[in-house]
Amino acid sequence: MKIKNKVAILLALSMMVSMGNAVAANAEELDKEFPILTEESSFDEAAEVGSIEQFRGAVTEDLLIDHSGIALTATVDSYEPNNYPNVATNGRYNKMTYGTIHEARDVDYYKIEVIDASKPISIFLTRIPAGCDYDLFLIQYDSVKGEITKAYYDHQTGSTPETLYGTVEEGTYYVVVQGNQDVQNNFSSTNYALYIGDYYKTDYFGYVSTGLKISFGNIPVGNETPVYRGWYTYDLTNAKDIPDDATVTDLYLTGGGNGAHWIGFYKMVAAAGQGLQLQDALGQVDLMYKGGGVLKVKQQWLIGGHILASSNFVWEPQILMGYRYAAVPANMKYLV
Repeated sequence: MKIKNKVAILLALSMMVSMGNAVAANAEELDKEFPILTEESSFDEAAEVGSIEQFRGAVTEDLLIDHSGIALTATVDSYEPNNYPNVATNGRYNKMTYGTIHEARDVDYYKIEVIDASKPISIFLTRIPAGCDYDLFLIQYDSVKGEITKAYYDHQTGSTPETLYGTVEEGTYYVVVQGNQDVQNNFSSTNYALYIGDYYKTDYFGYVSTGLKISFGNIPVGNETPVYRGWYTYDLTNAKDIPDDATVTDLYLTGGGNGAHWIGFYKMVAAAGQGLQLQDALGQVDLMYKGGGVLKVKQQWLIGGHILASSNFVWEPQILMGYRYAAVPANMKYLV
């Protein structure tokens, strides 16, 4: 079943209250507020970055290959000598690499193996030293013929980051960093930053307290009509430590509180900005959602619950979110 994002209706907006202020609602009203995400819903997301073929260039004579075999001295670059495909640096996939272009004829080669042509990759060169203009290439090289067979690049001027995103055919590739040959004195002992790796990265937020203390009061045993408490707002809209485009892969909400006795306690969570509610989960079950590509992390979340019996139970939920985001220069700080 395909889930369509909808704007929460006015009833839902009227129930987005500040932390600590309870709003009562009956089951019929709650059911009308949001489309509900069910376990049968599909959240598979195809990559939207396309193919790196869009960056393909003619085999270029501008790319440096140092055949001399002479190791260039670089006290700040532990990957030297890597000036030729046969001595390229290995093992830097899904890692940040800090290297230098420290002489006019210096060039740095990094070897990668692409084993899944359907899986998009990110390659970006940032932190180009001030006053320098470095170029980024992705190439295939025929060592028998001693020639470049494919070259991809999207060159920018000066210290503007250079980026390649998308898919390529399976095979051996070399990521190459060098100074623009038309710029004089285009080298530095200051490190550049290079990322070669998966287009999508994962991280998590939590467990953290929501700051909520949701009191269900005294509800006698034998009550058959669920008593609702909610919604309460937990706002991640401006969370600085979460990438802007992050989407939820897992969402957990604890059911702990003051230890008072309860019967039939269920938790509820809704993504207010997208008008989507997750299925109810029993109080002892922390997992509220598992999927990908649908729920944005940085938005207002609504938290509520319902219960059959309570001896003054106070719910103090903590939240954890696993998330996924695209690896791009803007969120490079998350990859360091």
